[in-house]
Amino acid sequence: MNAPFDALMARIRACRLCESRLPLGCRPVLQASPRARLLIVSQAPGRRVHETGIPFDDPSGERLCGWLGIDRAVFHDAARVAIVPMGFCFPGTGRNGDLPPRPECAPTWHPRLLPRLERLRLTLAIGQYAQAGLLGEQRGRTLTETVQAWRQHLQRGVLPLPHPSPRNRLWLARNPWFERDLLPVLRARVAGAGGGRAGRLSRRHAATPGLASPGRCRSRTSRPSGPLPAPGCGIRPRSDYHARPPHPAAAMSTPPSFLDDNQIERLSSLLEQRAVPFKGLNLEALDGFLSALVVAPVPAPPDQWQPQVWGGQPPRWNNEDEALQVQNLLMGHWNMCAARARFEGEDLPDHLAPLMWLPEDPEQAEEALDESELDVGRDWAMGFFTAVMLHEAEWDTWLDEHAWIEEIFDLLDQLASGERIDPENPEAPPARVSYRERLDICMELPAMLADLNHHRVDALTPRVPIRRDAEPGRNDDCPCGSGKKYKKCCGLN
Repeated sequence: MNAPFDALMARIRACRLCESRLPLGCRPVLQASPRARLLIVSQAPGRRVHETGIPFDDPSGERLCGWLGIDRAVFHDAARVAIVPMGFCFPGTGRNGDLPPRPECAPTWHPRLLPRLERLRLTLAIGQYAQAGLLGEQRGRTLTETVQAWRQHLQRGVLPLPHPSPRNRLWLARNPWFERDLLPVLRARVAGAGGGRAGRLSRRHAATPGLASPGRCRSRTSRPSGPLPAPGCGIRPRSDYHARPPHPAAAMSTPPSFLDDNQIERLSSLLEQRAVPFKGLNLEALDGFLSALVVAPVPAPPDQWQPQVWGGQPPRWNNEDEALQVQNLLMGHWNMCAARARFEGEDLPDHLAPLMWLPEDPEQAEEALDESELDVGRDWAMGFFTAVMLHEAEWDTWLDEHAWIEEIFDLLDQLASGERIDPENPEAPPARVSYRERLDICMELPAMLADLNHHRVDALTPRVPIRRDAEPGRNDDCPCGSGKKYKKCCGLN
């Protein structure tokens, strides 16, 4: 028993410093012990945690335990894990979620409490407020920049993390490197943070799966595929596209306008052999990746995006002819994705349809296949978000300015994560996206890309003032009264 430390904790829990500014009154929520080896500095308790008085007693806590690779019993053992937020009490709710932590807590209590945690081996800074408090001027301009520099900060014993809230699911989907590169290091550090039997943290969740990146896409060689039951569906299934040996193809002098089946098989085989083992993209992820690039807010030159395809470093090819052939296959796929985004008709030609895995019999797939095999569109969406990260700031500007683009990203997030958040109750456990819902989203991908391409062209076109009657937007209701969107009705003409 440590009487001075216990007295300090009692004073903190009795604090009423900002009671008049808190909508639900004071209830400081934290846990700490001088024996703790891991310190979690978070933001502030939410409403549910305020009600229970248990740190992270909500869906955010469930995800955080998965990130750390520990169970709830270890997580809530103060002798192992200290949880000290920037604000100890629930600050209230604003228009866009919980308010920031109250500014009185950290300056008042952190200097008295944190120096007493003398056995710490690792500190986690969760969210932008904790990162501002612990890293100061060393943090990046954005949370993403700060977390991307995690190796640099870890050298000083602080590992920055995004908040595990369900609201950040889109951020996780758009940043696959977090699960791929950072989480394994985090779990290893947490597992080694204890000392002896009392301090050793559990490894029970060390292999807890999260969002996988396109670089670790599961092989689909055992999955059959076939056409959808109805023509003009807008998805181009590729059967067994890694299992076959490469087709000997003559070097092309110029990139084709689209890839035929033999060229698709050749490109898929190259990706499986030379990209996927090095955390690069498979064919489906590449299709999503290039689709995002051709509708992006700013152009992306090949020397910027092509290394991403191969996992960071392009392979060394046997000779110049092979290098030219691979380059033309990639640019042919680019041309195909660009033509798809420009297409405005009702029935997308088969040669322009998105490349993604589909079951042999889509109508019977739910009954015939295991749930884990029904992740239609997942790799495609992960490839799309990988490309978004090349111009994150520009995409963020679009997302901030246009709610319909945010809606498209939400649908792609559902494909990537397999989960859907209730906007009316974001703290509730997310619902599973069904196979049928996945198919519905995939059917709309060509139309989504066409809308994004229209917006891109419009944004890049110089504005010349002209006098004309106002015209409805592509996503507005058609003024003819049909009940359809303008782009699907009178806007076709």
